[in-house]
Amino acid sequence: MRMDSKSISEKFADLKRCIAEHASEISDDKVKCFISVGYKDKRAVVYAGVGNTLDTAFKAAQDRALKYIKSREIEPPWLKADVVVMEQKMSMEDFLSLARWTKKFYFKYGISFDSMYNNAFLQQEVNGAALIKYGIAEKRNENPSDKILDLMGISREADSVRVDARLNFNNINTYVRTVRGENALLEPSNIKDIIIFDTRSYFYDENQLLEMESEELASHRRKIDNLDADLTRDILTKMSRYLASTVEESGKFIYGYFSCYNKQISTYNVVRHALGTYSMCETYLITKDETLLRPIKASLQYLAENFVHNVDDLTFIYEAQSNHEIKLGALGVVVLAIAKYLEVFSEETDKYLPMMQRIGDAMLYMQNPATGQFTHVLGHPDLEVIEIFRIVYYSGEAAFALMRIYAYDKDEKWLKAVHKAFKYFIKNNYWKNYDHWLAYAVNELTAISPDEEYFEFGLKNAFSNLDFIEHRITTWATFLEMLTASNTMIQNIHANDKNHLLEKYDEERFGRVMKIRAERLLNGVFFPEFAMYFKSPETILYGSFIRHHTFRVRNDDVAHHLSGYVHYLTDILEAKK
Repeated sequence: MRMDSKSISEKFADLKRCIAEHASEISDDKVKCFISVGYKDKRAVVYAGVGNTLDTAFKAAQDRALKYIKSREIEPPWLKADVVVMEQKMSMEDFLSLARWTKKFYFKYGISFDSMYNNAFLQQEVNGAALIKYGIAEKRNENPSDKILDLMGISREADSVRVDARLNFNNINTYVRTVRGENALLEPSNIKDIIIFDTRSYFYDENQLLEMESEELASHRRKIDNLDADLTRDILTKMSRYLASTVEESGKFIYGYFSCYNKQISTYNVVRHALGTYSMCETYLITKDETLLRPIKASLQYLAENFVHNVDDLTFIYEAQSNHEIKLGALGVVVLAIAKYLEVFSEETDKYLPMMQRIGDAMLYMQNPATGQFTHVLGHPDLEVIEIFRIVYYSGEAAFALMRIYAYDKDEKWLKAVHKAFKYFIKNNYWKNYDHWLAYAVNELTAISPDEEYFEFGLKNAFSNLDFIEHRITTWATFLEMLTASNTMIQNIHANDKNHLLEKYDEERFGRVMKIRAERLLNGVFFPEFAMYFKSPETILYGSFIRHHTFRVRNDDVAHHLSGYVHYLTDILEAKK
């Protein structure tokens, strides 16, 4: 709920009142609570309080928090209060088993090294500061006990037979010294047992008081009961502004960050650059947020000046640092970026349409005219074949891109090439890959050529892996893209009176899974209540992260979040109105 501007003392009173509702959920005679104070320029500082009552426990934490706030001489934008509602003492052996069998960086408990919580860390601290170190085990892990299985819930790591996990005491002691300003060192040899705990919490985002989610995959973020159109649009605005902020003056993206350490990712990739441009354009067409315009223009110009190369009458895309490889996927995504750019800046059609067409001719050069198969990688400048097949997404990107060129110039050669490609896709069961690019492509193709074999391919692509898509605990943003594109195709099936094609498919379940994936995507948004526990909150705020990749934020991760939510907003939420 929204609140008027409040003083720090009023905010603390509100937070205390909220967590008091949960303080009785633990049977222990001591109350344990935490107060987190968050600023945008550094990790949140967390203060624990223990007492016989909530009043004494909360006051102990609050007094220390207020002292820190006074030292900063500015009120914090973020305050969070937690109260412990579950705790369990474990041997170190059992704790490490729990850590190993829980998916990397999905550890959902706080940890304390003593019963008075003098050395205790919220689960957001455990993950945000990488207090658990993961690696490869020398031998297979023993199967977890029933107790460990119960504790890990649905966050089990399927491949944990060879995962090693241990407490990173170097990180723990560095964290205690640099973030909390404490000098006491924790010695591994002195620790025999460990307490894991769970909390209920509330958060002040500026002057907005929010309840935190308790569901295990979402317990790091605010509770959202209804992902409606207004909220989705707000997330799109904030995430797209984050992505736009990573575009430098030159038009090059800051590629991304490993958020735990605020370490920039040093590599670069033209496909992901183009995806960033594409998704900013998509989002601008929905939000009309003018702060995106300069970054969009700059990023496309950088792409054109640094990655576009002509060979005779053809235009190829390659990166000098990648052995001058010409990748089919890069050609496809650059076309998609240009096509979407021209929807924003139609006055530049004469400048960029010829480039798009020459790239299209290059994709045709990479297609076998007899079989429809695409060659995935060529060498520059001799155009020798390096790999016929590299990654499944390349072919779908190319087919979708050719459809987008056709939408501009209506040249039948593009459409004929896509027909040939889909004959090859169908023959070779490409639907097994649940590919979002193929979903986009078949949706565009069936809008023009409503052939039943194409519809059937699209339905298999959408429905055949629905169990996996529904239950996958990671955000996997392209799932939502695939489902929303497939949903549009399904509506086209109804419009073409081909309902018999849907008889063996459960449309109602499909809709439920789409909603699940849209809500699951929220778990990968760096809302402030989670970002504040990382090294540089302002650097990652409202970016999107891949949790099991050390909370990596990369421009394509954000791009796929944006594209998924753009289509969920326009094709699902607003289509209901």
